Amino acid sequence: MADPLDIRIAFEAEETIGLVGEAIRAGLKAFNRARVIDTERSEITIAARTPDRQLIGGLIGNTRYQWLYVEHLWIDEHHRRRGIGRRLLRAAEAHSREIGCKHAYVDTYDSQARPFYEREGYRVCGEQKDYPPGHRRFYLAKLLAHPLSPGF
Repeated sequence: MADPLDIRIAFEAEETIGLVGEAIRAGLKAFNRARVIDTERSEITIAARTPDRQLIGGLIGNTRYQWLYVEHLWIDEHHRRRGIGRRLLRAAEAHSREIGCKHAYVDTYDSQARPFYEREGYRVCGEQKDYPPGHRRFYLAKLLAHPLSPGF
């Protein structure tokens, strides 16, 4: 084993970033797999389309550790306030419940959709101030036992 004082700490060159990043992720995944039961991640992508198949919105997320994470939820501004976002979110939650998820979480900024998520039963469980500068980022969570169950 190397002496800690002999270990070199340095930023990687651009040509090795990908390989080193993969090795770091693989090492952490192996560490977690040895200690946590559910380490598999499932990707979710749900599209909202017009009858002529035009994409007007969608949800991207993933499930892991019995949690749904809503990474992105977008609706074209000409189609907002028509319940499409709610339908997308509820579809993701229903799917997640079916595969054994017990909770859901999302993060959003003060200038974005916090009230929308709160109307859907999510509750603020964390706040990051001045991120981005002059704004706040909110972390919201919800218990998935029931579609409109209270969050945390």
